[in-house]
Amino acid sequence: MNSSQIPSLKIYAHRGFWWPDHAQNSKEAIVRARELGADGVEVDLRMTLDGELVLCHDKSFRGLEVANKSLAEIWGFSQDAHLAVPLIDEALLSYDGLINLEVKRDSRARVDEVVGRLAQTMKTPYWERKVVNSAILFSSFDLETLKELAKVLPGVPRYLLLDRADSTRRGVREALRLGCEGVNIHYLRASSFALSLCREHALKVGLWTLDDPIRANGFCYSSVSNIITNRVDLLVKGQENGLY
Repeated sequence: MNSSQIPSLKIYAHRGFWWPDHAQNSKEAIVRARELGADGVEVDLRMTLDGELVLCHDKSFRGLEVANKSLAEIWGFSQDAHLAVPLIDEALLSYDGLINLEVKRDSRARVDEVVGRLAQTMKTPYWERKVVNSAILFSSFDLETLKELAKVLPGVPRYLLLDRADSTRRGVREALRLGCEGVNIHYLRASSFALSLCREHALKVGLWTLDDPIRANGFCYSSVSNIITNRVDLLVKGQENGLY
């Protein structure tokens, strides 16, 4: 099956194209992904103790827990900290591609605060354009976060993230209950049954984290809307060669 049969298949760079020499989630990795032909980026959002939204995958940065430290404390830890843990606007404000913003799990007490802060950010001109142009979606493993996002930002698509050990049946059931547009499934769990189940319930599927263009060719199902990859260079080349 080729890309003409699945015109909506998109390639998202996992934390930008950081491999092998850029910081993950950095502006440099995001820019590089776009230059290499990625349709979008999948990046990780956290909030500092003083309410700043930053891009950082891990709960802690060099031993400092992001949620329990101010931005000044994190950035003051090392000379390159502001590059490795950038503010969301600093990293993305000039980016013109698609964005999958993964909202990382925070404490239950801070969910409302994190989502509220994100809602404020989405009211600024750049992010408003992203919403209007359907160029942004939210994803999360956390059900409560997705529930709150639906309340304050109902116009932005939401995807439930499923881990490798998660039940697809249960994940689909939860995604439907939350009104999600889709699910992000680890590609090793994306069996024909799982993809058929999502198609049956009109749920879009994002596959993470798939780096082999030959294996990607085997996932050309109508329910698959995007592939999240560390190797944008390889996946884009595969797409150009008509593999998917």
